[in-house]
Amino acid sequence: MSHFFTAEDILKIPHIRDGMVRDFAIAERIYTQHYKQFQVDSELNRPLLHEAVASAYCDMYRLTVFRGIRNADIHKQAAFLIKWIAKLRPIHVRCFPNKSALQYMNEAFAMTIALYMMAIRPTELLANHKAMKYADNLLYLLHYHACAPEQLASELFLLEQCIKK
Repeated sequence: MSHFFTAEDILKIPHIRDGMVRDFAIAERIYTQHYKQFQVDSELNRPLLHEAVASAYCDMYRLTVFRGIRNADIHKQAAFLIKWIAKLRPIHVRCFPNKSALQYMNEAFAMTIALYMMAIRPTELLANHKAMKYADNLLYLLHYHACAPEQLASELFLLEQCIKK
């Protein structure tokens, strides 16, 4: 069996393309439901979001082929999406009424997507003081430091365990 490693070839694989379309739609819906209502002049740059989702899927494909993994677990999938959304920053804020409240907006958006992927409602995170402190630390890490998706997958697993006890 031959493997395709160029983005163009990877994105032609039917299950990759289907997953991308699904995750892109989920991300758009999360932005509309959770972020658009902020009293902020912002917009979701859809081409950048598409690029982030595509890059995450390409990286996951390469990882699974390289390591011989049949399917990446949900934490790895979420970690790759977080990595690329935090890197490409598809939410653009045009006016900053309170910079401190918005400085982690893209990272929080990525984390919200990850929570939904792990079947965790954001309200479950907000209700757990210890998990919120852990999530705040992750947001800081994502904003100011490079974080390997493999490490981030472990962090997401720990966050999930903290919430679901």
